[in-house]
Amino acid sequence: MDCQICLQKYNGNSKNRIPRILKKCGHTMCHKCLKKQEEDDQIVCPFDRKVTKLRGGVKSLTKNFAILDLIGQEPAKPRKSKNRESKDSEDSEDSDDSKDSEDSEDSEDSDDSEDSDDSDTSEDSDSSDSSDSSDSSDSSDSEESEDSDDSKDSEDPEDSDGSEKKDSDDDDDDEEEEEEGVRIQHPDSEDDSD
Repeated sequence: MDCQICLQKYNGNSKNRIPRILKKCGHTMCHKCLKKQEEDDQIVCPFDRKVTKLRGGVKSLTKNFAILDLIGQEPAKPRKSKNRESKDSEDSEDSDDSKDSEDSEDSEDSDDSEDSDDSDTSEDSDSSDSSDSSDSSDSSDSEESEDSDDSKDSEDPEDSDGSEKKDSDDDDDDEEEEEEGVRIQHPDSEDDSD
């Protein structure tokens, strides 16, 4: 690529041919042309007449790395710093991974101790769940629910859990037998038999 002012090729290895970007308008010119355009710490862009103010001279303007990449010349200083940063970030990620694995081992140990505590409470909750499920099955048959309520009051609480499970199993068997005995005939099926 060439500078649009002097028509010289950009060159990242030559100080005077390094492409630099004007901050105000975004146009690119070589370092030498920018030096010629510089007046009183400002540059007037020859393309659109926008004024870019300079602090610290032309060297303070950003190099156009996209153009340097296109022409195959990579500036040494900025690329190395980016590579170093990426390597540093990869190293830090590796160290984070090792810390995570140690943390996970510690958390697994603590989970085991919590599991033993949870098993006691889960047994309690299981017994309450079974009584809830038996209550719902009893509510479907109102007559049987009254009988089972009377039997619950007279029996021990431990025995009532066992008897409730048996009652609910018996209820399920009765319902299945009733469903098998009932046949629903559709009007279409009667027409076929005639």
